[in-house]
Amino acid sequence: AAGNSILSADADGYYTYTITGAVAISVRDLPETFDNTFLSREDGGKGTADDPFKIKTPLDLYAMADVISNTMNTSDTYRTAYYSLENDIDLRGEKLYIIGDATWEGSIFAGVFDGNNHTIKNFYMTDTLIEQSDFQQVHLPYIGLFGLAQASSARNAGIYNLNLKDYTINVNAAQGGATAFVGSIVGYGIGVDISNCSAEGKIVIDGHYNAFTYAGGLIGFQQSAYTSDNVRYYSVVQSCSSGVDITVMQGNVIAAGGITGNLNTYEENTTAAIFNCYSTGDIEGAIRAGGIVGWVTANGSVENCYATGYVGASSNILLMDNAEGYAYAYAGGIAGYVEYGAIISDCFFKGDCRASAVEGVNYQFSDGIAAHTEPAGTAFIHTNGTLIRNCYSPEDHKVIDDAFIKTALGWEDADWKFNGDGTPDINREEAQKTYDITVMIGNTEVTKLTVENMYVPMTYWYALALTSEDGEGLNEFIGSGKNRTYGYYFDAELTQRVPNGFIPTRAVTLYAAYADYTEVTGDYYIEGTDGSYFTLDENGYLSYRDGARNSISTYVYDGEKLTLFNTFFAILADPENGFRTFFAELENGTIKIYDNDIYTESSQLTA
Repeated sequence: AAGNSILSADADGYYTYTITGAVAISVRDLPETFDNTFLSREDGGKGTADDPFKIKTPLDLYAMADVISNTMNTSDTYRTAYYSLENDIDLRGEKLYIIGDATWEGSIFAGVFDGNNHTIKNFYMTDTLIEQSDFQQVHLPYIGLFGLAQASSARNAGIYNLNLKDYTINVNAAQGGATAFVGSIVGYGIGVDISNCSAEGKIVIDGHYNAFTYAGGLIGFQQSAYTSDNVRYYSVVQSCSSGVDITVMQGNVIAAGGITGNLNTYEENTTAAIFNCYSTGDIEGAIRAGGIVGWVTANGSVENCYATGYVGASSNILLMDNAEGYAYAYAGGIAGYVEYGAIISDCFFKGDCRASAVEGVNYQFSDGIAAHTEPAGTAFIHTNGTLIRNCYSPEDHKVIDDAFIKTALGWEDADWKFNGDGTPDINREEAQKTYDITVMIGNTEVTKLTVENMYVPMTYWYALALTSEDGEGLNEFIGSGKNRTYGYYFDAELTQRVPNGFIPTRAVTLYAAYADYTEVTGDYYIEGTDGSYFTLDENGYLSYRDGARNSISTYVYDGEKLTLFNTFFAILADPENGFRTFFAELENGTIKIYDNDIYTESSQLTA
């Protein structure tokens, strides 16, 4: 009651009272549980794919955050459930609480949220909450509509068809004193898919100088999930747009990007990728800043994306801080920092990018596509370098209009809506799409895979070929007589190798490189051992025998060198070592094995 008036909530759950003079307001008899939310409504849903929980009001969003984060609720019923946003929600400037705030180990979102193309707008978020047990302020490490989202044992976590608008996210990691992960939709995602979403707002960060923060317009840290070869979850952001300005006021934000802060492929064959996305926001103040993504780790993929905002990188780290790697500032129109084995393909940038570092010009790098790339062999002797393929920026002096985007980049109407100004929008209407992946050996077509309405990485097709009984998928290695392929390339000259994380989105022709594997098949006895030997067969298998120890792995041969994957050779130098990958060369019937670490080219293992 206020005076003699009884306040009732409106349809959105708000209580309104107009104050015309001095007044004392008291609140009492609040229920301990949410009233009139999806938890209690007859039409609230059951949380299944066929009958998802129905989110209609601000109170529903608060109830969802509460029931997922509540330590009294140890069941996964709500964490792994399906949710459906039934209408637009206007928060009227109120605070939106994080769903899955990681305040305890069960406070995660592992479900599916379908926004049905509706919008949540006019709100703010922070990295703090008041702990109800002692009324102390708590700083949260994962900040976004969904703080910590991760795959369950059954499927990827998913956020689809959702729009966020007119909001500000304030992060005070300086006060919290710890690493923070912030994104409009997801703070930290492990095995999470985000599709057909948009965000238009602001992220403002006071970073900590002794801890790193990651920030993305949609997702702060995007990581694939891998448990075993049979349990792996890609992480993909596709068909999304961001108009999010990210501003670093102080401190160390290690990576910030218009879509993703850090794109992290956890395991080589389990891709994290961004494709068919764009960003118009300004990214300012991170050490590694990109129009689409700040930092792409090894084997990540960014394809068919563009950015138009300003990208500014800044590093205040001194060499005396014993962190020389972070004293460098990298500003890239698409990506700031890109590691080995990753691919940036068919992208363009129309903005401006600059970098500054307290250590001076030798520590600041900017580029219209990627400010840092890595050569082959950067981490391991067999790793591919960064591949920048068919990308354009103002430095190329091209007129990037709709016609150029369609012809030079190959973007298609099924994915994009072209509006005549060279900045296409996402096509959010369902479109049927069929395309072919054609494989050539020289001028001869050897196989063709027809794909309908799906975009998946090459590793998916490789794995499918191994398990399919109907000849589906694409064999990673193809045998032809005594010849066997050792990899796929984008060009007939075999200079641009196709990364495992590459995601075909339209018709593409790949070229298979091949060699005569019978040149290297046979048994090889390792010198200096008591009879240890290995066998190479013509199908690319390596069998290692060392007394009672036996193992089977694989190898490839390119006509000059061999790459021996995950072998036991390292234990011959030190029994504490395990599996490693090595290069090898055949000379006069002797194989010389090295990895430039345990065995070098001048001190090789021979067999």
